[in-house]
Amino acid sequence: MKFLVFNLIVGAALVYLFSGAKGDLENLKEKAFLSIETLNAKAEKIVPQPQEQTKTSPAIEPEPQAIVQAQVQPQPQFAPPLPDPVEIPVLKIPEMSPLTIEPEVAKRQKEVLEVPALSFSVEPKNDYMSPKDRRRALMQLAEDMEYFSAKAMSQ
Repeated sequence: MKFLVFNLIVGAALVYLFSGAKGDLENLKEKAFLSIETLNAKAEKIVPQPQEQTKTSPAIEPEPQAIVQAQVQPQPQFAPPLPDPVEIPVLKIPEMSPLTIEPEVAKRQKEVLEVPALSFSVEPKNDYMSPKDRRRALMQLAEDMEYFSAKAMSQ
């Protein structure tokens, strides 16, 4: 539906552009204004205009009466009474007997759970390659990759 409306708008725009000074849209606009004016004139004939009423006597204003304001005191609001306290029974936790573990299992558990002491050294380790060795290794890697690529292309 939106597509059709869009196409109608584009078509109307094209007609307006190519028709020159007074196109179909201008004629439609003028016809619409004329029909609105004729409808307004007919409506005025049917519905009479309200006439202004003339004032024969001055308006009588009521006398202001004393308004008595009753002072209303707000009722104090109290919180509802608290319910009676309820005693909560205290449950005692039974004492657990120590778990008996076989000596072999205890020995293995101690080995597994024992955390070795960590040792840190402040001195840095310099196990880096020398620049000459690094260049040689990279050149060898590049040659190997060229050989691999040539072999893959020939198969």
